[in-house]
Amino acid sequence: MNIADKANSTYWWRINLDTANPQNKPGLLFLLGYSKFQSQAEAINKIDCFCSKVEMLQKHGYIDKATSIEIFEKRGAFPCEQTDIKLIILYKKDFKINPELIGKIDHTIKEFLNKLYTIRNTGRPVENLRPLPEKIKKDDLYKYDAGKFPTAAALYTWCEKMIAGGENRQRVLSYYREYVLKNFSDMEKLLLPKK
Repeated sequence: MNIADKANSTYWWRINLDTANPQNKPGLLFLLGYSKFQSQAEAINKIDCFCSKVEMLQKHGYIDKATSIEIFEKRGAFPCEQTDIKLIILYKKDFKINPELIGKIDHTIKEFLNKLYTIRNTGRPVENLRPLPEKIKKDDLYKYDAGKFPTAAALYTWCEKMIAGGENRQRVLSYYREYVLKNFSDMEKLLLPKK
């Protein structure tokens, strides 16, 4: 069973269940959901993460089973309705962006939601909303080409993202060491972690 990783989720949502829907358990008023499970990586691209979770809510019928779904972006250590930002509310036939965020929400998210609701409201199956990501071979990520990282800080940031995204820590640290040895000055080599 997957256990929600509340502390490390970027997004969380409250599904306000439609008590008139016979598919819902009697007496159950709402469900909470999170964008990450323990021991699993969340998408590094936060827009893609958001869109994939909305797709999941659609695919599993939660939009139809709910009166509304409130989606929040977590700001503190743990989800909190009072301090987190309510981004969007999904309804059966439409969606509403928090008015405080007008002009601040990425256009990709608005296009995605417009497409979702255009298809939903025609009654056609909702599928292929997001373009498929370009597949990158794992070995292409670990090339030692000079100039791939202009500074040691850029390399360090990339390594952090890879580890946060679920890459094997030892493989990433080994790559870091080899890249520095092949491409950086002697001064930067002094900063290498011990094996």
